[in-house]
Amino acid sequence: MATMPMPNRINMISWNIWRGGFDSYDPTQAVPDREVAICNFIKHQHTALGVDTVFLSDAYLWAKRYGSNDEIARHLGYRNAIFMPLNDSRIEAIVGPGAGSVFATDHSVKEVRILDLGNRQGLGIILDVGLHGLQIANVYLDDLSEETRIKQTEALLAGLEKDMPTIITGDLNTLRPSMRSARFDVQVKDFCVRILTHLSPKHSAFNRRQVIPIIEDSGFIDADRRLKRPTAPAKFPAVGLDYVFHSKDLEIECLQVMPIHGESDHLPLSFSFMLK
Repeated sequence: MATMPMPNRINMISWNIWRGGFDSYDPTQAVPDREVAICNFIKHQHTALGVDTVFLSDAYLWAKRYGSNDEIARHLGYRNAIFMPLNDSRIEAIVGPGAGSVFATDHSVKEVRILDLGNRQGLGIILDVGLHGLQIANVYLDDLSEETRIKQTEALLAGLEKDMPTIITGDLNTLRPSMRSARFDVQVKDFCVRILTHLSPKHSAFNRRQVIPIIEDSGFIDADRRLKRPTAPAKFPAVGLDYVFHSKDLEIECLQVMPIHGESDHLPLSFSFMLK
């Protein structure tokens, strides 16, 4: 049984679980192939390490599979859970309905908001913690177009509550403009990614790398700005598609890119922080 979290401390994981644990984006599937492995990983983090809040990108078909937010919470072992559909017509035309993300927490949820990103939606949560509450924006940005990601990011920032401690996290599907200060091998991989995307028109939008500066120019801090560790693909991580940004009134502690064993093609980000 997980211990109740301290009122002002958040221990959180942000993780793209890749197709909701299924082996493909096929709406006729019934049971996710990686369901047990994903759940066991999350429950271990929850019960053994005190992770009281999780955000799972690409929780494909979870609303259909588990039926309700209460059932998702029960499945993961948390007090509260929310499934937020992407509502992206382009994605639904390819994989059918069911694309979305999941937020789960042991903290009291004060408010749930739909974040209108234009052609899809994200999830805005205000937790009843600390003196002023905590705002968490969970987003999964477009995977094809930097122009679309820029518009989604601008819509996200415009929709946030001002003057509130804030975390922005999720799979942003974008790359940092500079990998200076990262490990040498990470810089080499990034250089290779730049060359490959330059040679491939299909992926050239990744080299524009404009989303991160927009978020930082709005006053948010990249929690992994020094090490700039990659999160995907998990077997040979070369790019950092998953991020944690925080407002200046928060101090992120113990940020880790966690090892996994086939549960996803993305590595989970684990971190904690204190609220006043």
